[in-house]
Amino acid sequence: MISSRFLPAIGAVLAAVLTVAPTGIAFSEGEPGMALPERLGFPKDARVLIIHADDAGMCHAANEATIAGLQSGAFSSASVMVPCPWFTEFAAFAREHPEADVGLHLTFTSEWKKYRWGPVAPKSEVPGLLDPSGFFWSSVKDVVAHAKPVELEREMNAQIDAALAAGIKPTHLDSHMGTVFATKEFFEVYLRVAAERGIVPMVPSPTPALLAARPVRGVEDVAAYLREIDSAGYPLLTELNPGLPGKTAEERRQSLHAFLDKLQPGVTQLIIHPASDGPELQAITRSAAERALDAALLSEPATLEKIKANSITVIGWRKVNELFAKNPPTPPGHALKQPPGRIGLAELYSYDRTLPLNAKRTLSKETDAYTLFDVKFESTHDEIVPGLFLLPKNLEGKAPCVICMHGNTSNKRELLSVMEGLAAHGYASIAIDADFHGDRKEKGKSTLSLFFNQTRDAMVQTVVDLRRTIDFLEEQPEIDSRRLGYIGASLGGILGLIFAGVDDRLDAMVSVGGGGSLDAFLRGLPVPEELSKAWDPIDPIHYARSISPTALLMMHCRVDLIVPADSAKAIFELAREPKKIIWYKTGHVMPHPEIVKQSVEWFKEHVR
Repeated sequence: MISSRFLPAIGAVLAAVLTVAPTGIAFSEGEPGMALPERLGFPKDARVLIIHADDAGMCHAANEATIAGLQSGAFSSASVMVPCPWFTEFAAFAREHPEADVGLHLTFTSEWKKYRWGPVAPKSEVPGLLDPSGFFWSSVKDVVAHAKPVELEREMNAQIDAALAAGIKPTHLDSHMGTVFATKEFFEVYLRVAAERGIVPMVPSPTPALLAARPVRGVEDVAAYLREIDSAGYPLLTELNPGLPGKTAEERRQSLHAFLDKLQPGVTQLIIHPASDGPELQAITRSAAERALDAALLSEPATLEKIKANSITVIGWRKVNELFAKNPPTPPGHALKQPPGRIGLAELYSYDRTLPLNAKRTLSKETDAYTLFDVKFESTHDEIVPGLFLLPKNLEGKAPCVICMHGNTSNKRELLSVMEGLAAHGYASIAIDADFHGDRKEKGKSTLSLFFNQTRDAMVQTVVDLRRTIDFLEEQPEIDSRRLGYIGASLGGILGLIFAGVDDRLDAMVSVGGGGSLDAFLRGLPVPEELSKAWDPIDPIHYARSISPTALLMMHCRVDLIVPADSAKAIFELAREPKKIIWYKTGHVMPHPEIVKQSVEWFKEHVR
């Protein structure tokens, strides 16, 4: 039993903590930094090659050549295009030959003029993937211009589900025309779906040739970004050869032999596009002759001799996937950030991203400056999240948006003046009620409760609700979901530190009167053991270093009797750049106009 004389002090810190049972997350059984050949059981300097056939399922001619090459051993892996008309034929082969190394060639484009295909997912769920004719767009550029990451995710999962239903057990994932590598947001969806499904994704190392050919939109330093992916546990290919140059059989043969002679230590993938030449293939593509040559070249005895002469080990993706699937890594980026040193904490806020939002928007108020909507959408645990959604008038294109969160005992409607201030600078905004607040009040229940589990659950639920708020924004046609900010005060500031620490879809955040560090909150108090055990694992201090690259602005007062100044200092010192802290001489409540002014300046700098 906790003594009543400690209750006021304990109540002041209830917003800061939850509990979680940490779980280990790792990729390799080897030491960190171990070369991929070593991870796979080969010598460190081994030259390992995956001879990979793309575009199975595209047409009968592609199936015929791919199946022949897999059965003869000329190809060590292949990947199938699920949305294509001849997928069923290839799926039957894969189902009857489970030993075949078959992955999924995730497809979001339909590039031929007279031979088209569209999504596996219902068209109503992926409208941004559809061109005016109802098929996939013909170019990656068009997909980037029209599709949202959430639509790629839905289609990606639909293709995986269809392959599994057809009896295919995918050995890996890769991407037709490289669509998933076109933007940071697309790539993060690809990584996260792969981790959730336990299927290794094909990711190449940042070689100079690759960087020149495939810059990633939204990533200034692609090499550094891919190194981060590597350190997270995703196995990166040492080199990716996207295809053999040359028009004639002899030119392509020379290209192949030179490639094999110069193969470097590591794991390299050679991509070919085999197909049987004939009227069908010639009616589809001008590359019919080259595709037929690829099928023949890899079957030549001279190719096998070159492989043996250069001591090259040929493998498929199954061996890599077996390693990956043992412990899929926590993906960086769009999914959950992992707080350093506190393995498993971020998993507390994971949820099924296929859960429908069933969102509703109802006009609430219209002024000369903005339109205000009442909104509702579904979250986890059958929760219905109520919110206010404000759109400035006279928008030019899609608007950036700021998520707003109130303090304890407050509610979303008390944030309207902040939202109006943001609208004056061109920002849309959305405010939701935290669990047990506003329209979500429940008699006898509070976020700041002496029932520790109730506090924990309310805090977890609200952070998940904030993540669902971004899911909601990704579906709003007026919003640029790649330009998002957050502002929260007191309880909202504390929640924001956790939110930004587990979800990197925020470009910038402002924590007003928020802090972390259980030690700073409870300094000098005889803390009951059960309280310390319940709160420590979710202390916001554990998320401080994982807030970056979200830009963090903190506003705090030097004498705060509710959230101690030391708790804000502790967060700020651990947080990485970009960051800034502004100190005031007021109490816990800071001047409203100044808060809006500083927040807008921060958002203008970082929400671009």
